[in-house]
Amino acid sequence: MFGSTDTNPEGEDFEESNLMHAVNGRMYGNLQGLEMCAGDKVSWYTFGLGTEVDIHGVYFEGNTFKKQSTTRDTLSLFPHTTATAFMQPGTPGQLYHTHTHTHTHTHTHTHTHTHTHTHTHTQICSLQAC
Repeated sequence: MFGSTDTNPEGEDFEESNLMHAVNGRMYGNLQGLEMCAGDKVSWYTFGLGTEVDIHGVYFEGNTFKKQSTTRDTLSLFPHTTATAFMQPGTPGQLYHTHTHTHTHTHTHTHTHTHTHTHTHTQICSLQAC
């Protein structure tokens, strides 16, 4: 016989080992980065999934955003909710990740690449996404 007879699909260990955390559909920190241009207006459309214990503190390292007339660097996402944040980035090459301690081992992060408007970055900064 192959496999383990100890596996209990109803057990806590089985559920924990099968949790998947993602940023833009990419798991295990495999998103290549999110591109934006310094000084441009960027909108972040976010949503939270999961159960009542899946609260995410999304942190934009080195940049701030506006949400409901306040300036912040961390966005709280609760399960089955959405949030929109408006940013005008100024600091290049920072990190976007979660501040939720239990998610640290899941690699729920990616780099944000903020480009300056110089001739070497003209092609990147003229993209509609920027």
